[in-house]
Amino acid sequence: MTTLTTAAAALWRGATYPLRSSTPVVHFSFHKNLTKYYNRVAETFAYATGRQRAHFNSNITTFAQAQPQLDMASVNNHFVDLAQLSNAPRASLFVRDPRDLVVSGYFYHKRGAEKWCHMVDPAPEDWRHVNSAVPPQMRQGESFTDCLNRLPLAEGLMAEIAFRTHHFDAMAQWLASPPSDLLILRYEDILGNEPAAFEALAAHYGFNRAERALWRRIAGGYAATKSLSKHVRNPSSGQWHDVFPPQVATAFNDSFSDLMEFSGYD
Repeated sequence: MTTLTTAAAALWRGATYPLRSSTPVVHFSFHKNLTKYYNRVAETFAYATGRQRAHFNSNITTFAQAQPQLDMASVNNHFVDLAQLSNAPRASLFVRDPRDLVVSGYFYHKRGAEKWCHMVDPAPEDWRHVNSAVPPQMRQGESFTDCLNRLPLAEGLMAEIAFRTHHFDAMAQWLASPPSDLLILRYEDILGNEPAAFEALAAHYGFNRAERALWRRIAGGYAATKSLSKHVRNPSSGQWHDVFPPQVATAFNDSFSDLMEFSGYD
């Protein structure tokens, strides 16, 4: 238990308005898009206020089964039809330029930051927990990290794009016709502006005055610009301009033209 978690719980117990709001909350995002930061804030807030919360990574089946019984839930890399959620939660979605997601993911997976990156000869079911495809660039006897370290930059980026195809299809589904009651926040509008961004989330979630104050305090304590430093190589927006060779940029736009149109990233 962190010092901030303990302090948040103590602050809540001493709040002038300790009654908590009852509307359930769901949050959606994508790998390399402030997922760890949001989860730190939400987990600390849930603990302090006595809420039942869980993050399901990319396990959409478990999310669908458990979400109706939870106060707060989150899942990554999937589209979810909000109308099918029986408890009518308040929903939020973080999005980021998908080309920056490719760059961030490429360097993250190339250094083998997670155990599954080192799995040799993965089958599609082995990567279901990250909702990702096995790139055709992978050779027999290789892990994803091995593959990315073998390939030159352009081919490695294409392998990362293939790996994230399901993620980008899900993002396009979200953005093609977003529900009116879904709060969408962009990565570049959050980073460095966490107080305003998380205040917008608190208002959208229907938190009361005491909850909003606590939520903001926790978000400030875990300021993304601080917590990202050990997890992310480069948190800046638009880095794809410096990394994508021209042929990769063209191939991406050709493959995901709908996503680029829906997302508004040019």
